[in-house]
Amino acid sequence: MYSKSKSLLLGVHGGLIVHETKFNGELLATLLSIPPSKTLIRRHLTTHFNDLLGRELVQQKREAENVLGYVPLTPSAKIKVHTICIGGKLKIIAAVFGEKQF
Repeated sequence: MYSKSKSLLLGVHGGLIVHETKFNGELLATLLSIPPSKTLIRRHLTTHFNDLLGRELVQQKREAENVLGYVPLTPSAKIKVHTICIGGKLKIIAAVFGEKQF
């Protein structure tokens, strides 16, 4: 039923899913194009996503959500990579999430 949208996740790296504190089960459901009205499927996905991550990582993600000024990650977010040139080689100095401008 939702398999055609799975191709959207081909570019989502496992490191982002695990280590980005803003990536959670709700965002995964959104990326899979599961409508918000399908609450049982979304809750099931979130439960299994949290089981895969483990208690420690889920706790870290929840603590990050409680920080003042927290902005959730959205499917339209873009990563802005800041680089500098040192000795003729580009070095990444920061990667910042920002919202896509229309």
